[in-house]
Amino acid sequence: MLKKFLIIISLFFITGVQLSFAEQDKYSFFDKSYFPHAQANDYESNLTRYVLDHLDLNDEDLVLDLNQSAIDISIFKEYNLSESQIIGIGSFDFKGQSATKIFVVDEPKNFHPFEDFIKDTYKALKPNGRIAFATILAKKANDLNIVIADDVKTQMKNTGFKDIHFEPLGKYVFQGSSGVKWQKHYQEDLIDFYLVVADKPVVLERA
Repeated sequence: MLKKFLIIISLFFITGVQLSFAEQDKYSFFDKSYFPHAQANDYESNLTRYVLDHLDLNDEDLVLDLNQSAIDISIFKEYNLSESQIIGIGSFDFKGQSATKIFVVDEPKNFHPFEDFIKDTYKALKPNGRIAFATILAKKANDLNIVIADDVKTQMKNTGFKDIHFEPLGKYVFQGSSGVKWQKHYQEDLIDFYLVVADKPVVLERA
């Protein structure tokens, strides 16, 4: 099973960079059944790593962490980030903040209204900054009170984001997961779990 998984993710990722097999190993967290005896936080921590890997982090970045649950600082240290480079931890109340990178992995309800989330994160990002977030989005109109992925992409484009990429991860996240409700909706082809990555341009376009 693991071999099959590694073959799947050996394709080019959003960044266009092919990962080595050593790097791919840490992404086998997606399906919890790969690590049936792992600690509960292993899944979440590795998902965080996957999102952080798409931010192209460097030692001069100021990172706005919007995750509702605290991220182990040791994960940031893996990317050579100090505590002073991480701001806004554990809160979506980030107006007035300014960062070169923004990331969050959270439930859909915490992004509502999604349009405000997109506008506020765009304002918080410095030119040439990047956002990467992961959450559940709908694939089509639904009664689940979950925004549609295509609508999010349109909102991001209209706000000014560039190089917008959506990567569906549901086939890894929902298989074997304890989220029975989400798994059911995924099987009904109503939702998927997406990684979304986008950049704020260096030169802002005039309206």
